[in-house]
Amino acid sequence: MLKRTSAIQSFLKCSSNLTPQYTAEKYALKRGDYGALTQDDQNHLISLVNGKGIVGEKELEGYNVDWMRIVRGKSELLLKPETTQQVSSILKFCHSKNIAVVPQGGNTGLVGGSVPVFDEVILNTSLMNKVEKIDPVSGVVVAQAGCILDQLNSELAEHKLMMPLDLGAKGSCQLGGNISTNAGGLRLLRYGSLRGNVLGMEVKKVQN
Repeated sequence: MLKRTSAIQSFLKCSSNLTPQYTAEKYALKRGDYGALTQDDQNHLISLVNGKGIVGEKELEGYNVDWMRIVRGKSELLLKPETTQQVSSILKFCHSKNIAVVPQGGNTGLVGGSVPVFDEVILNTSLMNKVEKIDPVSGVVVAQAGCILDQLNSELAEHKLMMPLDLGAKGSCQLGGNISTNAGGLRLLRYGSLRGNVLGMEVKKVQN
């Protein structure tokens, strides 16, 4: 067990110092016929989130690379909406310009699904982190996609409740990402899959 733990720690230490090759180059992927982001586009999109955005590939290095440091994108714009209306406005504008978008939560996934493949705009949900309602009688919680699992559990504990999910990344993973991957974790056998515990979702599309 000691040797195995040491090997894992060594792998993670080495991985943290490596800059992975761009995903598109590594797998010879062809970019779709999407629109290119202009300066005017950037300015408008940042205005939609009241300036809560990050511009530049260098500044976005931590958001362009997955947790395992295996895949890497080239996004030059990250947006941090605070409301579903802002999300809707972003999607409508990007759709009108044929600009690709990738949603991102805590970026703790192990399969690279939360980072760009090419130069997609990153829509980061970290500021959508409000717990809107807790009903201690029915055991139902209404929470935004950016709620961090551990913090959500702390609020639920005040009502003698807990999430039916527990996993190693609980201090940084977000609820939206948990649901999108149907995360299992340590409580899976007792409480079932996370998807089976979801009563409903508010989903924003271009049309709404």
